[in-house]
Amino acid sequence: MLKIDNFQKVFNARHLAPEQVAERFIYNPDFEELLLGNHTVLLGPRGCGKTTLMKMLTLPALNVWKDRRANKIKEGIDFFAVYISTDIYWQVQKDSYYEQLKDFPDYADVISKVAVTTSVLHALTITMAQVCEYNYVSNNAELESKMCQYLIQRWGIPATIPTYSMVQQALIERSGDLNRHIQSTMFNCRSEEDVRNSYEDYFSLDYHSSVIEATSFFVKLYDCEDRYKWALCFDELELAPLWLQDKLFQGLRSTAQNILFKLSASPIVSISSDILATAGNDLKLVKMWPNTLGNKYRDFSEKLVKAILKEKFGKSIDPEDIFGTNPLLHSGKHTKTYEEGGETWKEIKLLATTDSNLKKLLLSSGINPNNPVEPKGNNKAGDTILRKIKPIVYFRNYYSQYNSKKDVRTKRSRKAQTLFYGKELIYTICDGNPRWLIGIVNGMLKQIGEESVKISPSNQAQVLERISQQFHNIIKSMPGNEVVINGKPVTLSDILDKIGTRINQDIVLGPFKRDPASTFVIDKELDDDVIEILKQAAYQGAIILMNPEKESFDFKMEGKTFRLSYMLCPFYKIPLRKYSKRSFINYFEEKKTDKEIGIPTNNIQGTFDYE
Repeated sequence: MLKIDNFQKVFNARHLAPEQVAERFIYNPDFEELLLGNHTVLLGPRGCGKTTLMKMLTLPALNVWKDRRANKIKEGIDFFAVYISTDIYWQVQKDSYYEQLKDFPDYADVISKVAVTTSVLHALTITMAQVCEYNYVSNNAELESKMCQYLIQRWGIPATIPTYSMVQQALIERSGDLNRHIQSTMFNCRSEEDVRNSYEDYFSLDYHSSVIEATSFFVKLYDCEDRYKWALCFDELELAPLWLQDKLFQGLRSTAQNILFKLSASPIVSISSDILATAGNDLKLVKMWPNTLGNKYRDFSEKLVKAILKEKFGKSIDPEDIFGTNPLLHSGKHTKTYEEGGETWKEIKLLATTDSNLKKLLLSSGINPNNPVEPKGNNKAGDTILRKIKPIVYFRNYYSQYNSKKDVRTKRSRKAQTLFYGKELIYTICDGNPRWLIGIVNGMLKQIGEESVKISPSNQAQVLERISQQFHNIIKSMPGNEVVINGKPVTLSDILDKIGTRINQDIVLGPFKRDPASTFVIDKELDDDVIEILKQAAYQGAIILMNPEKESFDFKMEGKTFRLSYMLCPFYKIPLRKYSKRSFINYFEEKKTDKEIGIPTNNIQGTFDYE
């Protein structure tokens, strides 16, 4: 069984060195956008590969990467990437000792800014050393000494050996000194004046101006002026203090000509619209929300899975030979399924014998319910209907049955789910998250040992069902406050359960609809605490933005359309499809049909059987 920790953390680029990231990196078009010599903001849900792309900009990654494009990219890139991983300790206000410092409100901001500056300068020093190591400039000990003497003097570093490694060590020690300064302040300072008098000289350093000064001196000293820019690559910006988020987004409008910003964030972060740069004029926006990826992610997934299979079996293998194809998601080459006697033809005919609403829909579209073949001639409407209703038909047949005495559909108990299998579904269910894809594929491959044999649909479905339930359990166990919706207290998992249950009801048990609601629009009237918990859901990848604005930031949830993560579909027993939308609050309005079909409205565990 694939463990939760492995599922969530497998190949998490945050914990890997750039060289390790490069060893498994598979090129995708988003990386090409990030290589451009301008400001770039990379947006997308957690786990979609933003950190991988950011680390691939660094010199160690580019020089280890084995790809036919690698040399061309190394020769063409016009900046040195300074990778800066957001540190949760920059958020002094969230530390356990913040309460003890509340009498000194300015102190927390000062310490936060010193911590950020120290991290940025440390990252810059690492990059300068790498520029020399990889011979982009002369790797000369005398020049290194002069550069480091300058840094020691300008950054207020205590006397040390003037080498890049010793400057880095001094900055690491400075971070430790900050913690000691905080402890000393808590126990020894009694007034704001006491606090200000305890400040070290380096507290006044600003990371932005310090980087401009240091890089300007570097290019003059090493005689590489006008050849390269420096890109400050701030990763996971949603975890950064608000003051830093504001400053970085303001900086996109104007900065030194030799400084670029490459920022990554998992929306939604809180940025005021009046300080944002204009996309297209000041910067390039790269959006990695699943519905913006199109065929890019499908092609990337195919390459990634082929690489995993080749590594395991030592030869090239078509993923379809291992995982098969899914009847609900396969491509147009399988059109025989709609022909008389085909698989989809049988499913539609079967359901139409007991479902009067489906029968009426078919007849109104010129389709014979007893022989639901693709319409001949130019009946595109009928052809579209068959494809649109196919997932609904399959799910109703599989998860419900007709009760002729009560003239309603009732839940059908299933020990195993066999609708969730096939390479297309495996690619789609990950919602653009390569970390999930790697974890799922490796989890399935453990079942077949060293032989390249096909994994049965039922075995694939069991793995995906377990992982879906694990993902739900992770969301359920997240710490967080309850919010009130329609007068009832609910948690984040309660919200997801309410939405998932309603979608299941509409598709599986309610009256047949060709376009049931499966997405939701965030109401503008929602309370702030509800918006905040939905932001957390977006960050965790539990809900997915459906309508990102092409040339603007997606930092406002109100009015946006979302759907549940496809990873939750096996848990709620719903198709991996996008249908019509309803308002978010509408999912919480109890309807008569909830009681008629016998599904609890507030306890998802009463809906599904897991064995």
